[in-house]
Amino acid sequence: MNLLHYCALTLGCLAISVGPAGAKASARFSGTPKILDGDTVQFDSIKLHMEGMDAPQIDQICLDSSGSHWKCGVAAREQLKSRAVGKPWMCKATRKDAYGRLLAVCHVDGEDIAREMIEEGWALASMTGSRRYLTDEKAARTSAAGLWAGAFVSPRDWRRHNRHAKILGIVKPRAQNSKRLLRSAFGARRPSRDCAIKGNVNWSGKCIFHKPGGHRYKRITMEARYGDRWFCTVNEAKASGCRATRR
Repeated sequence: MNLLHYCALTLGCLAISVGPAGAKASARFSGTPKILDGDTVQFDSIKLHMEGMDAPQIDQICLDSSGSHWKCGVAAREQLKSRAVGKPWMCKATRKDAYGRLLAVCHVDGEDIAREMIEEGWALASMTGSRRYLTDEKAARTSAAGLWAGAFVSPRDWRRHNRHAKILGIVKPRAQNSKRLLRSAFGARRPSRDCAIKGNVNWSGKCIFHKPGGHRYKRITMEARYGDRWFCTVNEAKASGCRATRR
């Protein structure tokens, strides 16, 4: 019996035997993954972004049903975590996106995790690539589930700090609260020690990322009000519309 068959039968392996560089678009993974954010998991050293869904970034801010700010990105991560506790996952990679991220469809007890998260209002259906969950998003919006019970901007607009982003949800925020929806929840404090890449929005509204040890890294101050935010990986920074510093 080879390793792949053993994993499929026992669910005892974290991933099939391929390294990060060798992970193929058809690879299969099983076990209980580490939850990185509302739509990204990690098996051993391989990160998977779930196909067809877009959850709030870990440092994204939303408004709740009473109009108060809350860390919806953290809440989305915790919702995904609740589906991983003590339960074996089965994930099948589908493709790599334009930023080199490995996309996958994941199931727990036969249930599609992305569909559950979108149905319950903790993520949106992705507007790029697969759009298989658009009906589920509509249902969540109609029932004001999860994020839809308050106010928020789409994760895509938040990542790109789109000042003209449409406000989603049933709560109609005041102007000053709408502006805060584009800020990072963490400001000068990075969300974790693994997320040390600085995304700095310059005077023209462009996001430039700086890695630790870079020429200007220590001089860059993080200002949430201008859209500055922390990243865990270079691919994550690029997927958010940031480019590397030229210095």
